[in-house]
Amino acid sequence: MWMKRGYNQRWMIKGFVRSDIFTHEIGHIMKDMGFHGVRFGAESAVNRVLEILNKGETVEDHIRCIRIARECGLQVGASFMYDVPGETPEEKQATLDFIEKYHIKVQGYYKFMAFPGTPWWAGEDPREVDMRVR
Repeated sequence: MWMKRGYNQRWMIKGFVRSDIFTHEIGHIMKDMGFHGVRFGAESAVNRVLEILNKGETVEDHIRCIRIARECGLQVGASFMYDVPGETPEEKQATLDFIEKYHIKVQGYYKFMAFPGTPWWAGEDPREVDMRVR
């Protein structure tokens, strides 16, 4: 219906995907629908940090997602986190190197914020946390 009504010709749209389940089929459908790009929550380019975050995705998933998106003619963007508990300076640099190597458009760079009930939560009020990049 979207294409029959010509909506794919009217708007320049982008959408969010998960790197571990993004496929060529999904990419081609998105492209046909008029999507110009995809964005995924990479958070980090280090598997150990992704495990700390219980992300359920790997760096290899991220690389595959980037490759598929580009093969389908879609722009690629991602969001990342900083101040992840236990992340080393070398791991932070590895993420920056990943961004440069794969020419990722950073569309979000967010401060790690623990949720209530997780091991890192110390009672912070999310309305009072400064999320700006330092």
